[in-house]
Amino acid sequence: QNYRRIGFAMDRTFPYQHHNRWLAAYLMEKQLGTIEPMEVWVDQEPSYEGFLKWFMKTEPEVVICLNAPQVIEWLSRMDYNVPDDVGVVTVNTAEAGGEISGIVENNSTSAKVAVEMLIDRIHNGQFGSYESPEHIVIQGEWNPGRSLKVVS
Repeated sequence: QNYRRIGFAMDRTFPYQHHNRWLAAYLMEKQLGTIEPMEVWVDQEPSYEGFLKWFMKTEPEVVICLNAPQVIEWLSRMDYNVPDDVGVVTVNTAEAGGEISGIVENNSTSAKVAVEMLIDRIHNGQFGSYESPEHIVIQGEWNPGRSLKVVS
């Protein structure tokens, strides 16, 4: 399925705590013209009413979100069927083999890298806060799930 009307809906703290990586990637795709420009929904205190207002204004075919079960419940309250009417994708809370389509974080590799970094700091006598924080990205895996239509 080639989706063009892709919405982005998250609570305000997540993008900022994660250095806006997901929001930046979404906005870049918008800028490149690979998806239709539409308003993002980033709310300090996500609510059904706020989501409803945003959804009716933007009418996305797919919603990229963090809390997919909540978004699916809101869509159900609005009489939308997932994935037939609207697809839902999560960026970090999918489970391998689970119902929700999206990215499954590679927690075992993340933990391994964190321990290696800690051991390296101890060996080098580095204690306290980083002078210059490092960000390491560990690639996740795609879980096809059942919250997104896939056309063969």
